[in-house]
Amino acid sequence: MKAVDIPQADSLSRVRELVSTVQFGATDAQRLQRVMTLHPRHVGYHLHAARILNWLEKGADGWAVTAGGEKLLGTQPGTDGERTLFRSAIEASASLKIIAPGLLADTPPEQGALSVRIQEEAGIAPATARRRASTLLRWRTQSLPMKGRRLPLISYDDSATDDAAGAGLRVHSVSAERYGVLQSVRIDLGDHVVLVGGNASGKSTLLDVFSFISDAVSGGVTAAIDTRADGFEKLVWFGEGDAFAFAVEFNIPPALRGEHSRARYELEIGRLEEGGIGVRAEALYLCHRESPPRELIQKSTPRGWRKVLGSIQGGQVRFGTEQSGSRKATNAAVSADRLGLAQLPDEAARFPIARRILNLLAGGVQRLCLAPSALAKPCAADAAPVIENDGAGFAAALKHLSENEGDTFDAWVGDVREAFANIESIGFATNPAGDTSITVQFLGGHEVSAARLSSGQLRLMGLTALARIKRPETLYVVDGPEAGLDPRAIQAIAGGLGTSGGPQMVLTSQSAAWIGATPLERVQCFVREAGAVRVIPALHLEILQEWEQAPSAALLFGAGLLA
Repeated sequence: MKAVDIPQADSLSRVRELVSTVQFGATDAQRLQRVMTLHPRHVGYHLHAARILNWLEKGADGWAVTAGGEKLLGTQPGTDGERTLFRSAIEASASLKIIAPGLLADTPPEQGALSVRIQEEAGIAPATARRRASTLLRWRTQSLPMKGRRLPLISYDDSATDDAAGAGLRVHSVSAERYGVLQSVRIDLGDHVVLVGGNASGKSTLLDVFSFISDAVSGGVTAAIDTRADGFEKLVWFGEGDAFAFAVEFNIPPALRGEHSRARYELEIGRLEEGGIGVRAEALYLCHRESPPRELIQKSTPRGWRKVLGSIQGGQVRFGTEQSGSRKATNAAVSADRLGLAQLPDEAARFPIARRILNLLAGGVQRLCLAPSALAKPCAADAAPVIENDGAGFAAALKHLSENEGDTFDAWVGDVREAFANIESIGFATNPAGDTSITVQFLGGHEVSAARLSSGQLRLMGLTALARIKRPETLYVVDGPEAGLDPRAIQAIAGGLGTSGGPQMVLTSQSAAWIGATPLERVQCFVREAGAVRVIPALHLEILQEWEQAPSAALLFGAGLLA
């Protein structure tokens, strides 16, 4: 037996990432080194480990994924299903049968005896054999079944989430493949989720999926690409491959459901056979919660799904209908630079769900950047009662809320007082020109205008108001909601955002105080390992399996375990 047949890569998860990277087109050691940011020697360690486990094989055109590797990549990382395939690969490996036949036995082999066996079979030095034995024992630990979790895990596929938050269309999940730093990522959204991760871990890239689609709807694919990068290649994951793809799933409002409870929009952008860059695949389906997609971009319509929109040959897009029993279909010419979704016929009766999806993707995802000066600015008497992304229009929106939904306004004032106990009431003043401004009365009778409030007070008021105001079919994205807020104010509001029946909210935070005040089931962790990004629900982190009771999220974040 040769020394290269004795594993040297300590992490099976990293080996899996390398297999996934090969699947995405990095089939030689040089490209794998660039994508996975590993030393050339360690790339070799991981390649040989994947070969030993029969997940990769070397061919004339480079490394290729085997059937066993494909099966592994079909499991979710960090699950018992993945560990089952780890064990199967270890048990089936010809090399491991010779050097470690009892590796997965109930009683683990002793490291000294295992190293002696390796030394005898491969003829390597004692110290080297001992290190290789340590690697095999790590593989044993990483492949054994998970211990029973003592913490409850949230399930975003629970049927209750489909009916949450009233009758509006809600984004259920978003996926991206080969986009920016994201090789293949999917994240489920509840009414309120907090994304945690280090810089350049992919949080903003995943959220940019919504902005890209919106830009492509309004201005076309080329304009959406040019806004983000100097060339299509700069947007593709490490420049590997000739396309990137997105998928967004929605929970259909109960009032619009027939046979289907979900809708799914898929889009692939890449190099075209006739040359140039454009839409390679696009589809909109009605689907079932119980019938998950087979892949990110479906090659054919899965059983029980209904295709409402689909790109076809010849620069055409075909529009079906949402009504069961109807086979009505119309075709429309569309260039490779334009989305078929943007050409959706304006027929509300035929496309009640698709029209809502178009409206949400075109402009319903709002990236907030609340500016204290805009929040404090008075509004004209005829101003629309809508809070803009920078906070402009705040006074008009609040006044409208107080006059039309008094209970909601009072609840919002309660939110603010929860954070700032010295505030007694919030009202409005009108100047001679008819402009409306916000006034705040403190305990003791002292009253000030919004312009006299601190930046933190204004931002908190804006965030809590947006969470209360019912803006149908809107998803707010907020980066760094903790800016300008002291820990006591954060503690008062962080856990309550997104629970009052208002819009969906996705927040990204680097604040231990904010994360500590957020229930762990709402926290999603972006973890960058080698060249890949994984998104792991905080409650699914392996370290939490050993905790007897719910740990402090602030403690976990401060220790670097959530980022």
